[in-house]
Amino acid sequence: MVITMMHQHVTHEEIDEGISEDVRRQPKKYLAFAFMALAAVFLVNSSAIADVTKTETVTSDTFAYDGMVSKVAIDDADVKAVQRVIGGQIYALKSGNHQSAYSYAAPNVQQAFPSVKNFISMVQNGYKPLYQHISYIFGKNTSSNGEVYQEVIIADETRQLWQFIYTLKQQKDFRWKVTNVVMYPYKGTSV
Repeated sequence: MVITMMHQHVTHEEIDEGISEDVRRQPKKYLAFAFMALAAVFLVNSSAIADVTKTETVTSDTFAYDGMVSKVAIDDADVKAVQRVIGGQIYALKSGNHQSAYSYAAPNVQQAFPSVKNFISMVQNGYKPLYQHISYIFGKNTSSNGEVYQEVIIADETRQLWQFIYTLKQQKDFRWKVTNVVMYPYKGTSV
């Protein structure tokens, strides 16, 4: 099976240009519009659409992320499980349940940050938009070498958008755990 996908990159500035000054003065409407626009971009990017001007052919059994290639598609159940883990950790951080947030971290992360206090300090200092977000949406995902990469777009308290790439690995007990998170200012690119 061959899927042809159209790649559309929209920056935060392009979304912002499309919003009138009146809407920007109404924060709740602005935020709802921005996330509706983001959701539409993700839906267009993830559906199989033919575009004669700019296409890329991808076979259904091969996915790529940052030069890494995986020969196995991510099972829907695994995608849901990974997103539950990420959502659970984000909720725990937002609600101040630090022990629960720490429990989603893989052994390599818990070894690097051997206490809940150290872990939360790292998140507060290095991932402030994640710790103090107002909303988030899941983006694309892919897998490589037994790890799943899940994109999450987060709006911080100032409504700036951030792209997070979560890396998760299934443990021996079959639970998914977070092994790494990287953060970038959102520029309309995705996994």
